[in-house]
Parts: sequence; C-alpha cells; structure tokens
Amino acid sequence: MLKTGDTIVHARYGAGEVVGIREIKRDGKLTRYICIELAEERGMLMIPDDQTETDEIRPAMTDTQLICQVMNRTPNQLDDNHRTRQHAIEKQLKSGNPRQITQALRDLCWREITNHLTQTDSRLKTDALKRLLHELALNSTALDIRDQLTRIINQAMNKHRQAVEV
Repeated sequence: MLKTGDTIVHARYGAGEVVGIREIKRDGKLTRYICIELAEERGMLMIPDDQTETDEIRPAMTDTQLICQVMNRTPNQLDDNHRTRQHAIEKQLKSGNPRQITQALRDLCWREITNHLTQTDSRLKTDALKRLLHELALNSTALDIRDQLTRIINQAMNKHRQAVEV
C-alpha cells in the first residue's frame, strides 16, 4: 500500500510523489484515492486505492546503479529502417520499465556515435533521458542527477568506442 512521501512511477504518466489520500463519495459509495503529484509540475494524478497494486505503478529508482549496469553492456545495433527502429524504441519507452528505457537511451547514444540520428531519433533519445531524470530527481536534485547521468553516458560510450577500436 502506498503512503504519503513514497516516490513512484506510473507507466503512462511518469514519475511522481504520493502527497496524500482523499476519500470521495460517488454514487453513494466512499472511495479512497491516492493523490500523486507528478514531476515537473505536470499536475495531480488520483488513483483509486484498489488499483494501486497494478503493474502500472512501481517504486521510483533511488540511485543510478541499474543505469550504470545497462549503459556499460554492449549496445544493440538498431534497425536501419527508421520506422522499425523508432517503433521499437517507442515500445521500450512506453513500457515504463527503467531497464528498457535505459537500453533505448544507450542504443540511441551509440547510434549517434556510429551512424546518425534522425530528428525523431533525437526526440526519442531526449524523451528517454527525461524519463530517467524525472524519476531520479524525485530523490535528489535535478542538476546533480543530470550531471551524474551525463557522466555515466559519456563513460559508457567511451568504453564502447574503445572496445570497437581494439
């Protein structure tokens, strides 16, 4: 059960913090709602208490350990067909899964180094980075997290570049 102060990520709406519980009477029935303030002042999300156990809501990441692990794994070669590539990346981002979002970011960063990114690829890369930043910023300051993620990405891409050159 979620409680005030918990940081969460909703698969569709993104990162947020539980700020309270409201009881609302509707059609004569009293329903408890979990109130979640979304990151980046994107509004309030109210979810019926009995629906918070779905796989659409998960605890927010509190550190960059998973991101480091994924970024340091060998990047996947993305499809040269832009429609196929972008559909696959969009699917990873929509999953809300931090591992898949980080994989998408890693693979797009690597494609940017080894090939090129279309305008849509660049937008997807920015979206992946924002999703991770919003989630991590719930438990830290945004500037620290942005610097830390930039460092992680640069170190991983340099490592991958050196592995290819050998």
